[in-house]
Amino acid sequence: MGTVFQNQQDVLIDLIYQIPSDPTAWDKFAKILLHILDASYVHLQAIDFSYNVLSFSHGMGDLARELYAQAELNYLRFPLEADPRWPVFLNPQRQGWYQCHTHVTEEFVQSSDLYQLILLPIGLRYVASHELIRDEKLCIFWSVSTTAKRKPLNAEELHFLDTLNIHLRRLVAVQRHQFEFEAQSIAGYTLIDKLPQPIMLLNLSGQMVHNNQAMHRIIQQGDLLSIQQKTKMLQLAEPFNAQLEEHFYHIEFLLRRQISDQLLNERCIQLIDDQGRVAYLFLNLLVSAQEKLTFGTRPLVMLTLYQPQNNEYHSQLFKIFDCFSTGVILLTHDQKVFYQNAYASQLLEKSSLLNVSQKHVLKAQGEFQNKLSKLLLEALADDSGLDRNLVMYGQDQQEILTLNISAIDQNAVHQRIGAGPKVLAVFFKQLNQKRSLEAKYLKQLYQLTPREIQVCMHFFQGLDLAEIAEVSHLTLSTVRTYLKQIYLKMHCSSQSELMKLLMNAVID
Repeated sequence: MGTVFQNQQDVLIDLIYQIPSDPTAWDKFAKILLHILDASYVHLQAIDFSYNVLSFSHGMGDLARELYAQAELNYLRFPLEADPRWPVFLNPQRQGWYQCHTHVTEEFVQSSDLYQLILLPIGLRYVASHELIRDEKLCIFWSVSTTAKRKPLNAEELHFLDTLNIHLRRLVAVQRHQFEFEAQSIAGYTLIDKLPQPIMLLNLSGQMVHNNQAMHRIIQQGDLLSIQQKTKMLQLAEPFNAQLEEHFYHIEFLLRRQISDQLLNERCIQLIDDQGRVAYLFLNLLVSAQEKLTFGTRPLVMLTLYQPQNNEYHSQLFKIFDCFSTGVILLTHDQKVFYQNAYASQLLEKSSLLNVSQKHVLKAQGEFQNKLSKLLLEALADDSGLDRNLVMYGQDQQEILTLNISAIDQNAVHQRIGAGPKVLAVFFKQLNQKRSLEAKYLKQLYQLTPREIQVCMHFFQGLDLAEIAEVSHLTLSTVRTYLKQIYLKMHCSSQSELMKLLMNAVID
């Protein structure tokens, strides 16, 4: 064993045993390995075979965390069969270190979108992986990745890593519960089973973990949702299934960037069945206090189904919105406020940007009034169900309000069930901090040019395309060209999606 390895061995072993009491010890451990092995990434993962889901994932590399987070998010969207490494690694007959170069050819790498678009840009050409625990329930393993230039780990380097395996096995055996996808620790089944509302627990891959009897009856009916027998994946009719997947993606996007929970609050999807009946799916992220202290865990989402009856339509919705930790204001088709939850009332009392007039009209300060009115009218006229977003700033940006506007009822439904005109919902949060877009973040994560970043800055400040063209001294067609390039680089397709991504790129 080389001198460098021998000198660092005791330090690394000591760090392993610090991990249970010091969450930063794993990162310190990984950084030393990255240095002495000239590696690009050190990764600890777990697969829970009960749900066939990646239940734990935490890695460390030399690049910005955001780049790895985005790469892993994009990786999760690739089908499993796109990665030829899994079948070989998980083969029960395989022993010792798995190394991908033994069967993943350079020809495959050159033709694979997975490698070309996700793995290679962050230096993950070669990987060596070793299981720490492997049984019928769980596989916990760690990996060391290297670049194409660096080449795979050699026999001496793997032998050095073998000396760490025994200590890592002890660690994960003691902390095994943190790697299992265990719903009981987050939300007890007993409580959920007693509730009369249809409730389901899902992981962020969309797989059902548990449901109560009320939800089981809904599943058996098969009108609104279903569960795939083999994969346990929740299925909704389109376009609702795509909306659900986008919610899961966005939640994990925020979690992996360790973004504050300002955008992790309740989410709602409106469903319409073949008979024109309306139902609502409310999604709540379940994160325990312990999970917030534990790196790598993937929490659950609690999905509650609400099916309103015509005679109790609004009163039942009010009961749900009253529990929200997000401000909720409901408006009629003529933009008159007829409901606001307690949290909204608290925010409005403190806000200088938004208020409800004595005539029950929702009013925004100054220049934002026209933008708000425009978005409300668009939401009323649009039957696509798309959300609309608005960011409002106070003087010197000491107060920021983020608004999400959606029509929670569709005209086609009302014509069939006679429930009346559309209802608009405004969900909003207040940020009492001075924040701005982080240009370096946008450049590093999305490779935006200075001009593209400038367009993003103006858009984030609430300017429309014509206004951006005017203040930037550009033509409208040029701004649209920049916007198309921004969409392509940031993997989004609409202004609302772009705004959501930009909301995650703010700094104090």
